[in-house]
Amino acid sequence: MLHTESLVADAASIAAVPPSYIEFLSGFESLSSEDEATWFLTLEDYAGATAGAFSWDEFERMSFDAAMDGQDAESVRVFWREYLPVVLSVGGDYEFIAVSRLSGLVVHGVEPEFESVTRLAENVDALMHKVIEGHHAGFFFD
Repeated sequence: MLHTESLVADAASIAAVPPSYIEFLSGFESLSSEDEATWFLTLEDYAGATAGAFSWDEFERMSFDAAMDGQDAESVRVFWREYLPVVLSVGGDYEFIAVSRLSGLVVHGVEPEFESVTRLAENVDALMHKVIEGHHAGFFFD
């Protein structure tokens, strides 16, 4: 995996990946469950440089498709403008973990109402500590 300045710049501009999260993303090439049904998105995903079945913003696209009217579409737009999906899971219900681009808050969402989320942690570091302590292990290690 090449972490060129261009790739980081593309990820930052296309997906508005916060600079503080880019360092974490630079630490792995691929991070997924054994069955590959749950995975962390990578810089390549955000930059549009992968050919996976799901784009990094797939759930946002699904929400736009399901929007009933302009007000629903605007609510979807506002939510996804703030939250960056960092983990996707398609092993059962479609679900994700996202980080607020504004506050760093980490949330969990599940279909069909992706934008109705549950708060998991104050930031990515706190989430990782919780996972190490055994919280949310089912999401990552089924």
